[in-house]
Amino acid sequence: MAIEWSAEGDLFEGCSCNLLCPCHVSFRQPATNEFCDTIWAVSFDNGTYGDVDLAGLKVAIFFHCPSALMADGNWTTVLFVDEQTSPEQEKALIMILSGKAGGPWEIISQFYRGGEFESNQDAAENDR
Repeated sequence: MAIEWSAEGDLFEGCSCNLLCPCHVSFRQPATNEFCDTIWAVSFDNGTYGDVDLAGLKVAIFFHCPSALMADGNWTTVLFVDEQTSPEQEKALIMILSGKAGGPWEIISQFYRGGEFESNQDAAENDR
C-alpha cells in the first residue's frame, strides 16, 4: 500500500529556451535549442510523506534533455537537497519526486533516463 503524501509550496522553473519554456505548454512543443537544460527549484511550505514532515525543505531538480522534444525522454536528472534535510526527509523526497509515491511526478518520471535520478550525495560520490 502506498504511503500518503501531500505538498504545498512554490516551484520555480528556468531553462535554456529563449524567453518562455514552450515545453510547459506541452512536452511535444520543441525547445528553442536542440536540447533543453532545466532547473526546477521547489520550496515546500507544508507537506508530509507518511509521518515525515516536509515543511521548510528546499530542493533543486536539474534536467538535461538531449533532444529538442522533452517527450523524447532520456532526461539526465539530478536531485539536490539542502543540507538541513534529514536522511528520512531525503528518502521521502526521492519517493515523491521519482514518481514512486504516485501523483503528478509519476507522469514526469517516465521521461527520466532509466526512470531514476540521483541525489546530490550520490552524484558527488560518482564524481570521485
